[in-house]
Amino acid sequence: MAGAAGKISTALANITDRNGPNRITVSGTCSAENVNLFGFNRLTIQVGGVGASISNRAFNIINSRNITLRSLTFTGTPNAAALLNLNGSNVLLDGVSVQNGQFAIGINVDTQSTLGFIGAPSLISGNAFAGIKVGAGSTVNVANATISNNGLAGFGFIDGILAVDGGTVVLSNQLNGVDVSVDVSGNKGRGIWLKGGTLTAAASNNPNALIHIHDNVGPGLDTGGGRTEIFGHVKFDGNNPSGSPALGLGQHQIGVGGFLEIGGGVEVIGGIAALFNSTLIIGDTGPMTITGGVTLVYGSVGFVVTGNSIDTLTCDGSSWAFTDGQSTIQTNTCPSNGPGVVSITAGNGISSTGGQMPTLSLDTGVTDARYLQLSGGTLTGGVAALSFTGNGAGLTSLNPASLTAGTAGINISGNAAMATNAAALGAVLPANYARRDVGNAFVGNQSVTGNTSTGSISIGGGTAITQHLSATYSITVPPLKPNTCTNLTRTLNGAVAGGNDTIALGVPGSLMSAGGFLMFQAWESGADAITIRICNVNPNGPASAAVTDTIRLDLWKH
Repeated sequence: MAGAAGKISTALANITDRNGPNRITVSGTCSAENVNLFGFNRLTIQVGGVGASISNRAFNIINSRNITLRSLTFTGTPNAAALLNLNGSNVLLDGVSVQNGQFAIGINVDTQSTLGFIGAPSLISGNAFAGIKVGAGSTVNVANATISNNGLAGFGFIDGILAVDGGTVVLSNQLNGVDVSVDVSGNKGRGIWLKGGTLTAAASNNPNALIHIHDNVGPGLDTGGGRTEIFGHVKFDGNNPSGSPALGLGQHQIGVGGFLEIGGGVEVIGGIAALFNSTLIIGDTGPMTITGGVTLVYGSVGFVVTGNSIDTLTCDGSSWAFTDGQSTIQTNTCPSNGPGVVSITAGNGISSTGGQMPTLSLDTGVTDARYLQLSGGTLTGGVAALSFTGNGAGLTSLNPASLTAGTAGINISGNAAMATNAAALGAVLPANYARRDVGNAFVGNQSVTGNTSTGSISIGGGTAITQHLSATYSITVPPLKPNTCTNLTRTLNGAVAGGNDTIALGVPGSLMSAGGFLMFQAWESGADAITIRICNVNPNGPASAAVTDTIRLDLWKH
């Protein structure tokens, strides 16, 4: 349909049935107007003749569905924030170029919109700000596309792909069953930045169809608070050559600031850094290779599973990493679990029995290997626990004035748990201590006779806990397809049918690495019975594999 004076708006106005299907064929350069495509369904705008371009104008698609743009070029300086704007719309690009947007984003996928790529390769390149920006509730499905050389140095939001406020990015190397490639490179910021967004990259292992994120000025991927899953034929290299000195980090290809599952053939040349209480699972869905090191800092946790190849694994004092014993790690400085318990055992001095050694300061007073005497000294804050165990581990003198805030608990067991010692300690324990542990049982504002305690415990004046039940179960999770669940019922003496007691689950890393996106929940399903439900909530796959391990369940009554 032709538009008068070369205006696309005239062609749009002449369409009487907006539900289509309709087609507009464009020739030459359209630069006379901003195009506002509002409320159309099943509309294709395509090139006629030797080519067509939308130059120096914004192209806005609003509240429209099944819009296909084919073989068009968007370029120039629009009088808007982006060359191509989507708002509440569904759009497919077939061989489209969005390039050289001066002082503009290439494509702005705004609220509740979906952008996809079909047909011929598309190019998003040379735009002053982000190549593609994905907003709240919106999704970009990238396949058969190159997103390169976007951003101007010195400006913000200069990344290849920027996902904010819950925006979703999906990368794939297959399109309608055909192998295709994705290239994200040469951008002046990060290759992909998840600023509160999420990313899934699932690539089949065809060597001719690579998702390649490389040679960007910033990290190839920065998961700033988002959740990310990367599997298959994906490669990161040449990104972030100057490193991140402000964070005390050198060159790294991926910066994890949230949750990242990565594996199944992914190759990272230049390292991964996880920081600020992040979780990193390496080898999910299969082994991978990392050169340039894995660094865990600022309270981060790593899980290395399924036989990966890693040159170095490094942790600061607040981080740790579980390793599977099958992966090849040339250098590993990480403890295998988190902060543990400090024990003072008869004849053995001070040792750590649960992991990293918390800070312990004894100013004076250890006069005998069997005893701890603090009547003349102080025990300072930061101690995870004190444990007196074994024969002869008596408690002769513990002056409450010598204890300062930070001691989480005191455990008296073995011959140390004599009634006289327990009663003496109970009588003088300062009010600002959260609990004391006599005979390895919780004791609070209740009576103590020998090693027997009754009553409840309250913390900081809060709701009292009257009973704590805990059990472990060896469970086998069967293979779960997307959007399917399974229920496992087990015995827990003390559970009440229909009860609303508080339940917490301790799920090991092996159960979380079975593929898919598994979620665990539990409830009191009968007298002395609980049911654990496991669901694969990922609607798009993959299916999870069968896996067996031990899960812990804790139940609190009030």
